[in-house]
Amino acid sequence: MSLNSKLQRHDSSNSWTDLKIFVKDVHDRYGRKRAISVKSWSTVKDVKDILQQHLHVPPSAQRLYFGPLMTSGGELPNYRSLQDAGIYTSGKTLLLEIKGAANAEVSSISSL
Repeated sequence: MSLNSKLQRHDSSNSWTDLKIFVKDVHDRYGRKRAISVKSWSTVKDVKDILQQHLHVPPSAQRLYFGPLMTSGGELPNYRSLQDAGIYTSGKTLLLEIKGAANAEVSSISSL
């Protein structure tokens, strides 16, 4: 077996660990969703850290919601993994609310 085929097999066996999820800002009037790549074992805090790099908004000002918690009004706690929250596959959408974004000038998710 050549080195190239070994590398390809190795890459394909680890592809299940990478998730492409979408983040939608609840205050974005155009309803845009932006893709980010995370590991399947990432925590909500890890996702907030990635968003901080793009939006320059501290994690403490970010609120993320997904699934049944969206309708119940509960945000995802930082310590939960994405798998704990029910995110097992790519393509899922998290809702992002930036604390104080309704009245303050904050970086838009469209800049991702």
